[in-house]
Amino acid sequence: MRTAILRFALGAPRSLNIQNRPAPGCTTAPTIASVVALHGRNIGWQDVSVTAPCEASLTIEHLRISGGRTPAAEDPARQDCLAHECRLMRLTARPTTPEPVTLTVTTPDNASTATIPVAFKAACPAR
Repeated sequence: MRTAILRFALGAPRSLNIQNRPAPGCTTAPTIASVVALHGRNIGWQDVSVTAPCEASLTIEHLRISGGRTPAAEDPARQDCLAHECRLMRLTARPTTPEPVTLTVTTPDNASTATIPVAFKAACPAR
């Protein structure tokens, strides 16, 4: 029996707006989280991974749950961020997150890859 391997290509992702990161010495916010939508052909498939370099000090969390007590900003359906062209995620930046960070989007077996540069600016939000 032969196993079929799903091969699909990623389209060029749209760029993201500038994101905030905590300024060094900012005691009111040791981290800053932003919910972002990544748009691009096939970017929303479950098998597609999104990574940042370890040294970027950036946490990436995929937001896939809809309905119930999910906050509207984190609900892919309410944000009109539906597969296969969109992926909703939370990026959590730290003071050591550099400016910029390049996210890498990869299909299984590295069959197709795309990169998304994300610019960060230092901010120290009030409580």
